Amino acid sequence: WNLDGQLRGIKQGTWTGIPFELNYGPLYSWGVGTRGRTGQNDEVARSSPTQIGALTTWDAVEAGGVHGHGLSSDGALYSWGYNHRGQLGLNDVYGNRSSPVQVGALTNWTEKIASSKQGAFGATTSVIKEDGTLWSWGLAYRGGVGDGVNVNRSSPVQIGAETNWVEVARGGVQCGAINSSGELYVWGSDNSGRLGLNTNNVNKSSPTQVGSLTNWAKIQTNQGGFNAIKTDGTLWCWGINSNGQVGDNTKISRSSPVQIGALTNWSSLGYGSTHCFALKTDGTLWAWGYNGSGRLGLNDTIARSSPVQ
Repeated sequence: WNLDGQLRGIKQGTWTGIPFELNYGPLYSWGVGTRGRTGQNDEVARSSPTQIGALTTWDAVEAGGVHGHGLSSDGALYSWGYNHRGQLGLNDVYGNRSSPVQVGALTNWTEKIASSKQGAFGATTSVIKEDGTLWSWGLAYRGGVGDGVNVNRSSPVQIGAETNWVEVARGGVQCGAINSSGELYVWGSDNSGRLGLNTNNVNKSSPTQVGSLTNWAKIQTNQGGFNAIKTDGTLWCWGINSNGQVGDNTKISRSSPVQIGALTNWSSLGYGSTHCFALKTDGTLWAWGYNGSGRLGLNDTIARSSPVQ
């Protein structure tokens, strides 16, 4: 089992004689349909969930800014939606797709899919394969692809030669990944110190380690920074803090990780553009950051600069 409770090694047939259930099923979408982003083979807006195609063996899904990716149970990766920077990974640009199209012919992709979600810059994707390698494609703004150059990629390119990546997350123009040794690496835009490298506007076009610690476990990003949980259950955040989204009870941007409170029971992370969510091991849900239109779920529209249940 991995941290998300999913069986690994099933496709290789290494699990034999053990009863288990595979929770694969149909995929649904709704909302704005322009440029085919809902995958419904049209550009019609949907106000209720509608099944995408007839396939009933979807394993994972990831939404980008105006595009989507899905993983089927056989390890095949699919893309659909807007393709203005090659973010669909289909070896072309501006060839929008309104229904899922397979990315290449390989069937060794995993559910570790991360796509940028920030407007015009939401055009980069990174995915981990079953062999632990990391692949990226799309917009290379400020080194966002991570392959060492600022060249857009319309098909997957391997990031480095490592084979031990286990977590990956993408913000607007920055990316982070954790390897099996517990090391945290980042790349892309460093505007306002969002990479956590104790620098400001020193962009990185290839993975660069954050400090020297080896106890990072989970990571997520918002529009301008990162949230991470260590193996000891502590919560750490950094980056742009104009709306209190770092969560350290200030509105001061942070260029290196700062611990949020002293608790050691944080278990998982979620994020919005300028707000964040985190779950504790006791099942309670906490939110902080920008609260326009009540997006924090706290029955008001008041921003929070530290986690509130």
